Parts: sequence; structure tokens; C-alpha cells
Amino acid sequence: MNGDPTTRSTIISERISWPNGITIDYEDNYIYWVDASHSYIHRANLDGSDRWDNVLYILQQLKLLVVLEVFP
Repeated sequence: MNGDPTTRSTIISERISWPNGITIDYEDNYIYWVDASHSYIHRANLDGSDRWDNVLYILQQLKLLVVLEVFP
């Protein structure tokens, strides 16, 4: 997207209710998000393909998601 709303596209449209935490892993080309109505962290490729719904089970509502890579 270049900032023009007409260039937006939907990459996730199924089994998603209330996403309230999102991060992008540019190194491995994944998008991660938390959905407030589910108890899992979800992951997909940046184009929305190869979705994983159960990356991590969480016990409480998560509102922030950060992916860090540590370099040796």
C-alpha cells in the first residue's frame, strides 16, 4: 500500500473477529496477530497464505505483540 486507500487489499478474511495486536516479521515474511475473541496468536505469510491458528495459546487477553530477533 502506498497510502492511497484504493491500493489496500485484504489478506486475512476468514476466522478473524477482533484483531487487536499485530506485528510483521520482515526477516521471515510473516504477519502475526492476536484476536481478542480467540485465545491464540495467529500467523500467516505476508500474502495471507499458509495460515497457522495455534502458534501460541494464551490464557489472558493479549493486546500487544512484538517479534524480536536477537543477533549473536
